Amino acid sequence: MKRPGWELAVAVLMAAGLVTTGAVGCGKSNAVPPTLETSGVQPGQAIAAAPAKEVPADAAPDQVVTVFLDAMRAGDAATTAALLTAKAREETAKHELPVAPNAAPNAQFQVAPAQYLQNNPNGAHVQARWVEVYGDETITNEVIWVLRKQPDGWRVAGFAIELVPGQGPQFLNFEDPLDMMNKHKEALAAAEAEEARVAAQAAAQTGVAQGTQPGIAPIDQPGTLPAGQPGTLPAAPGAFPAEPTQQATQPASPEGTIFK
Repeated sequence: MKRPGWELAVAVLMAAGLVTTGAVGCGKSNAVPPTLETSGVQPGQAIAAAPAKEVPADAAPDQVVTVFLDAMRAGDAATTAALLTAKAREETAKHELPVAPNAAPNAQFQVAPAQYLQNNPNGAHVQARWVEVYGDETITNEVIWVLRKQPDGWRVAGFAIELVPGQGPQFLNFEDPLDMMNKHKEALAAAEAEEARVAAQAAAQTGVAQGTQPGIAPIDQPGTLPAGQPGTLPAAPGAFPAEPTQQATQPASPEGTIFK
C-alpha cells in the first residue's frame, strides 16, 4: 500500500541521515517505511563536497526552494546545507545528522510562488510538488516548505507533509532534529498498524471467498497544486515554524509554476 507522503519524506530524512538507502526499497507496494538510523558520518569526519551554489541574498523564497530541491536531486550536500537556516545547520551538526542527500536524477519537481506571512515579514511558505517514478508507478508528493529570512537571505527551516493519510501534514523541523525523529517514529508505527489492519482484513475476506483475490485500489492520479493558501501548518515546538499560517500575499514574481 502506497503512502503518498513517504517518498519525499524519506528523501529528505535520508538527506538528514535519518534513514538508509537500502531501507527505502524501490517503491514496492508492500514496502514498509524505513527505520530510523543515525548518520553514517562519524564525529569530526569531513564530507567531501563541491562548493555550494551561489544564491543571491535577495532571491525570493520560491527561488531558494528551487535551488534547494535541485541540489537534493543532484545529491549536492554543500548547497542543501548552505540553504538551511543557521539554526538548522547548528542543530543537525550537533546531532550528527548532516543534510547529505542521495542523488535522485529521475525526480522532477514544481515550485509555486511564495506565500508571505502578513504578520511575519520574515516568514514564508512555498508549496512544491516532487515526482518520482518507481517502475510503472508515478508517485507525486505535495509539500509545504517553511522558510525564514536571515541576513544572508531566505533559508529553509523545515517542511510539512502528510506522513499518515487522513491525519493532515506533519511539520518536520530541521531546527529540532529530535522532534523530527519522534514524528518519523510515530508515523512509522501508525503506518505499520494500518498495514497490519489491511492485511488482517484481506485475510478475512479470503477466508470468506476462497479462491478470489482481494481488489487492488487504483493509484491516485497526480493532482494540481492547490490554489490560494497552503493551509495551516500543525503546531510544532520552537519559534517561527510553530506559528500558525496567516493570510498570505502573493509576491511580485512570474505567474505559474517552475517545472524542473
